[in-house]
Amino acid sequence: MNQMRMWRWNLVAAVAFLALAVLQVGTQVAGAASRAVPTPVPVATVDLSRLLDMLDEKAVMEKDLQAFIDKLQADIQREVDAVKAAEQDMDVAAPDQQEAFSIKYLQLAAQAKVDKEIADQRISRKMRRSQLDLFNKIKEASAAYAKAEGFALVFCDDSAMEIPPNLTGPALQAAILSQRLVYVQADAVDITDAVSARMNASFAQMRAK
Repeated sequence: MNQMRMWRWNLVAAVAFLALAVLQVGTQVAGAASRAVPTPVPVATVDLSRLLDMLDEKAVMEKDLQAFIDKLQADIQREVDAVKAAEQDMDVAAPDQQEAFSIKYLQLAAQAKVDKEIADQRISRKMRRSQLDLFNKIKEASAAYAKAEGFALVFCDDSAMEIPPNLTGPALQAAILSQRLVYVQADAVDITDAVSARMNASFAQMRAK
C-alpha cells in the first residue's frame, strides 16, 4: 500500500533528520590546555536503516498501523458505497421524489468527503507519533549503551542510505536535508547490533508484562 511504503521511508528519513545526523550522548570538559591539544574520545556509530530493519517493535508498529489504516479505509469505503447507491436511487426516482433523493445524495457525498479528510489527518498524525516514539527509543537505547561501554559520542551512520528516485514532497525534502556526516567507518565502532539487541530485549520484557 502506498501509504505504508511512504511510511517506511518517512520513518528512516525522519529518524535521521530529527537526530540531525548525530546522537550526542556525552560531553568532554576541558581547560585551556586541553583545548589547545584536543583529547581523543571514543566514538561509535549506529546504522539507522539497518537498525530499523532489526527492531521487533518496528514490525509490530507497522502491523498496528496497517490495521488502523485498513479500518479507516473500510469505513470510508462503506460511505463511498452509500453515496453511489444514493446516486443510483436518485437517477431512477420518480419526478416528484427527485429533490428528496438529490438532497440525500448531496448530504452523503459531503459527509464522505469530510470523513475522508479526517481519516487522512488521523493516519498522518499516527504515523508522526509512531516515528517520533521510535526515534526517542533509539536515542535512549544508544545513550544507555554508550554510557555503559564508555563511548563519548554516537554518530548516525547513514553512509549506506540511498534516496529512492520516486520520493516526493516531505519525504524527498527530509532525505535531501539529512546531513551525510559519516562516509566510511570501521566495523569496530559500529554498535548497531548491540543497540538492536538491547531494544529487542526491552520490547520483549514490556510485552511479557
